[in-house]
Amino acid sequence: MEIYRINDDETEQLVHRTEVIKNNLNPVWEPFKVSLISLCSCDEDRKLKCLVWDYDSRGKHDFIGEFYATFREMQKISSGNKVTWDCVNPKYKQKKRNYKNSGVVILSDLKVRNLYSFLDYIMGGCQIHFTVN
Repeated sequence: MEIYRINDDETEQLVHRTEVIKNNLNPVWEPFKVSLISLCSCDEDRKLKCLVWDYDSRGKHDFIGEFYATFREMQKISSGNKVTWDCVNPKYKQKKRNYKNSGVVILSDLKVRNLYSFLDYIMGGCQIHFTVN
């Protein structure tokens, strides 16, 4: 799976690519870390485009489908509840009348951690006293 941030000028920037899981119709990817700045430029409503591929050892990977999400949607995950998106292949959607999706992507866990910088501590009132000889 590949996650792209859609920039203000409508260009797409690759943010993360998961590991390849071979010979599995229901892959479960390893947890990964992405900074909020990289993911969505700290804009919770910025559109993210997610592409899902089926690995092919010959190098011509098969496109399964895509979906769009926002970080705000991802945050709707709560204890016991999962967030899901239909993974849709636009070509199949045009050709097949009863086509619904090529599968479902499920977000089962999301953790947001604040990482504070030295300046954050100083601006928050932290005082440091030191002596240099």
